[in-house]
Amino acid sequence: MGQVLRDTADPASQSILASGSMLPDEQTFATLQHYLANLGNLDHVILDGYPRDITQAHDIVVYSNRHRQPIDLVVVLDVGRAEILRRLTLRGRSDDTPDAIEKRIMTYADNSEPILNYFAERGTRVARVPASRTVGEVHDEIAELLGRVGLTG
Repeated sequence: MGQVLRDTADPASQSILASGSMLPDEQTFATLQHYLANLGNLDHVILDGYPRDITQAHDIVVYSNRHRQPIDLVVVLDVGRAEILRRLTLRGRSDDTPDAIEKRIMTYADNSEPILNYFAERGTRVARVPASRTVGEVHDEIAELLGRVGLTG
């Protein structure tokens, strides 16, 4: 989702993102809807980094119900704070300043549990994957989870 937002042509959105801030929910959701509408006919979509708050969770549930595309699985990649800081520092993006990273970590911590509870209360399976392991191990666990809910062939 982050790349979808960074690729938007909207100058106001670009300015907000460049400051390290999050876009308002309605702006984020409008960008997501536009993106999904232009994907064509896909059986499944994986959203990475969305939703980030309860309003966005509600919006995507309403959207998925309206389009008869159920949310089959929510995967949470559990990573410790030190590892998050290390990874974001290494990737070298201009919006990965120490202040911006700290702001994102705090926002995530404040918002993630209510979102996960929201999905679980609606019967969506929520799975936690320890993500400080190798890429291959994390991949294999996610592939197994997808298979359990019938999302792999």
